[in-house]
Amino acid sequence: IYTHETFNDKEDIKIYLDFVEKIQSVYGVGDILGESGDLLKAKLAVLDNNYDTAITILEENNIKSRELVYFLTLGRYYHHQKKYAKAEENFNIILKRNPINSKAHYYAALLYYDWGKTEKANEYLNKALKVWKNADADYIFSNRAKATAQEWQEK
Repeated sequence: IYTHETFNDKEDIKIYLDFVEKIQSVYGVGDILGESGDLLKAKLAVLDNNYDTAITILEENNIKSRELVYFLTLGRYYHHQKKYAKAEENFNIILKRNPINSKAHYYAALLYYDWGKTEKANEYLNKALKVWKNADADYIFSNRAKATAQEWQEK
């Protein structure tokens, strides 16, 4: 939804964040449809190309939430900042808790590839592809993984 990697409409995210914060102030609950205000704030910071702020927001709240989405998002943001060891740490948390999390395998593959660890990158990409082998033809992550595999084979 709004925190999904492909969603980039800042105005819609701001409107939704305002809604989440109003619900939280009235009911004391800030997690609506699986999206907390912290994830939305971090997404807005990233859309403004402010990864340091996004990481700070998530680091301050990931212990409280312990949701895998926090670790996946943190891993992606650390990867973007080329803080590879911190990204790896977050992906490993996910994979320890859920060894078949295909998105974590996919993002770990991208991390290891950029980090120059191509053997490990291929291992993780193959794990993601294995989980997604029967995915719907229009599933975005399966298609991204297939395109990545094709791109890496051509190099």
